[in-house]
Amino acid sequence: MDGATNSENRPQAGDKASACVFAVLLGVLVAWQGGYYPEASALVGAAAFAAALALLAVRVARRRRVRVPFTVPCALGVAACLLAGGALHGSLENGFDLALLWLCSAAFALLATHIRRTCVLDALAWLGVVAAILGILMFAGLVPFPGSVVAGRLQFTFQYANAAGAWYAATCLLALASEGAALRRAACFPLLALLLTQSMGSILLETCAVAALCLVKTCAKEPVAALGVVAQAASALIGFAACLLAGSLAAPVAAVAALAASCGLSALVEGRLDDEGPAAYRILAVSAVLAVAAGLLCAGLLVATGRLGQAAATFAERLAQMRDAVTLLAGSPLFGIGPDGWSASYQAVQTADYKTSVVHCGYLQLALDGGVVAPLLLVGAIGVGFSRAARRRDLASALPIALLALHSLVDFDLRFAALAAVLLVLLDVPPVCDARDSASPWPTDAA
Repeated sequence: MDGATNSENRPQAGDKASACVFAVLLGVLVAWQGGYYPEASALVGAAAFAAALALLAVRVARRRRVRVPFTVPCALGVAACLLAGGALHGSLENGFDLALLWLCSAAFALLATHIRRTCVLDALAWLGVVAAILGILMFAGLVPFPGSVVAGRLQFTFQYANAAGAWYAATCLLALASEGAALRRAACFPLLALLLTQSMGSILLETCAVAALCLVKTCAKEPVAALGVVAQAASALIGFAACLLAGSLAAPVAAVAALAASCGLSALVEGRLDDEGPAAYRILAVSAVLAVAAGLLCAGLLVATGRLGQAAATFAERLAQMRDAVTLLAGSPLFGIGPDGWSASYQAVQTADYKTSVVHCGYLQLALDGGVVAPLLLVGAIGVGFSRAARRRDLASALPIALLALHSLVDFDLRFAALAAVLLVLLDVPPVCDARDSASPWPTDAA
């Protein structure tokens, strides 16, 4: 029986091929400036929808149950609100462009729900690792790419450092919580890339998530697993401190070498220590002290460079934007002020000195574009998806969901189709599959 169960849960060739299609399409969306522009959402979303229909056809042909994730009608509802807001306020074209983003995200959610869970999560994590390695090389100047680094902050590939930070933070958590040892050891790369973006909001949320993951592993008497998390965090922090101290193009190269050595050491420790051995807890404590010391050093360097002060001023400015957005929304809560109406109206209620075409709060921006129903649909979906993941103790889904949802409170992550797609996928990733109704449309070895 155990052998049959393992066979049912083991990824098959069809699952891996489908996951590759999923990763390639999402990779194109990420590379296309995160899907910020409607052309990317339209073309990549159409391809993802076609791939999803192909998988659905296979399921129907094999008489398997067709599963539609609850996030799909949610995304369709948000798109409908944006279209209605655009039609009512004479900006239907802008409403259509924004609706494409959510239709594209719904296509990825539909595609992912018929691929085996582990393949979907691993595809997302590996995509983040690959993007991070490329980003680090670009930061080092070894791979020239216009706009990848601005004012000393890594922006690849979103051309906006904070959105890139949210992407690297989410994929790093997926790698740290992965069942694959190779992915866990590679988590230091998206973590270093996150630090190089200097996105203070993403870094703060990532710190809380990593601490929670380490605490859960320790309480579950898995000190070696917790040690792996701490080792990746310490190595990335040391690498980032080296970049800040050196202030030269050679610093990231040295950081990559240090990260590789740390991964090798972590692998050696995992192979030599017993899960419940006292030595594991001692090494874990030493590693935690090292991580905290490296973190304090990085914080001190960021204070010295003025980055933390800049982040605090930016946060205060965003609070003013939110206050002004609420003032505008109060005049038309049900239908909002129309897609991109903020850029034409905010100066009339402006209470601080700022200039922006987008409110740095994804939920308020949705409400302004299409009315309060749109963000309520999304917040409801986030609540349902997170609670399900929490009940299953599914850290691989719950932590990135919480990070993306909270970061969207202070930034416009939801204007990037790639980030919206990742959020919708994680909200309803199928749990463990069974023999009679596998999450994959492909036959198992037992069949």
